[in-house]
Amino acid sequence: ACGDHRRALAPPVDGPDEITAAELRQRLAGDAPILLDVREASERRSEDPDARHVPLGQLETRAFELDDVRDRDVVVFCASGGRSMKAARLLSERGFRASSLRGGMTAWHALS
Repeated sequence: ACGDHRRALAPPVDGPDEITAAELRQRLAGDAPILLDVREASERRSEDPDARHVPLGQLETRAFELDDVRDRDVVVFCASGGRSMKAARLLSERGFRASSLRGGMTAWHALS
């Protein structure tokens, strides 16, 4: 017998919160969070929401640039949500109130 295979499964890891595109649109109409785009510059489009821009690969060394918004909600986005989840996790570990846009700009533009 192979033993108890259930022990090999890792428990779920608590990660940053996610916000949907519809929820973000509602939030932007009120007490708007800070938006952070972690895509590469070449991925950005003029119709994207106005946001600070720090590519994910530079975030670890440039996180200090966000110190002025440490007490605000920060919503991180990328193209589809993978990079933004990594970025939100990194920021959360550094004391930011960060969440990730579920589905990224793909979901955002699908609402339009």
